[in-house]
Amino acid sequence: MKAINRKILTAEVVKGALEPKPLVAESMASKPRMSLLKRPSKVYGMTYKIKPPGADHAMYVTFNYMSTSEGNKPIEMFINSKDPSHLQWIMTVTRLVSAIFRNGNYDFVVEELNAVFAADGGYWKEGGNGRVNSTMHHIGQCLEEFLDEISSATTGEQVLQEISSAPENGDLADVAEAAIQAHVAEATALQAVTSKRQCPKCNYYSMISKGGCWECEREKCGHSSCEDS
Repeated sequence: MKAINRKILTAEVVKGALEPKPLVAESMASKPRMSLLKRPSKVYGMTYKIKPPGADHAMYVTFNYMSTSEGNKPIEMFINSKDPSHLQWIMTVTRLVSAIFRNGNYDFVVEELNAVFAADGGYWKEGGNGRVNSTMHHIGQCLEEFLDEISSATTGEQVLQEISSAPENGDLADVAEAAIQAHVAEATALQAVTSKRQCPKCNYYSMISKGGCWECEREKCGHSSCEDS
């Protein structure tokens, strides 16, 4: 700082010197926003079954995509499970990944999911098809396979045709019917859960009223509210 050794006779305010700088939010708002992918009424998708060892219920991970002039683009992600204890993280992951898909810059998602390690060291996938470090790693592998599938096909119809022509998948009508029946069973089970209470021991919504007490239906648990009194 330079010292002033003489008397100050006059002073003036330089225009703009004291004007406040724009806030970060205002400067961000002035920048043009990226155009997000708009979901059409019809999309195509693939569903993967994930069942870690020791889990009571499997998870069905679905990735949907749309056909654009620049090729097939992922548009959204869903995870369906009967286990209510997974609901919070499932909603978080699917909403975030779906938002990233629509933003268009999704190349890093697979790498980030594959970098998640579970405290128990992971598990071997069903059928001995390799080992994963965590459930997130398993989902990342499914996403990587999905992106490879849609990048090699021109349209959704072509992907369905390739799947139906694969000998290991059998008739497409049978595959579709099995998927529909599985979703119906899932919906029926979830509807039944709403009439039950959450068990304080295992955290499942499996408590039913029986003999004046609330008892857990799960054989591995068997907790009863009468035991607490």
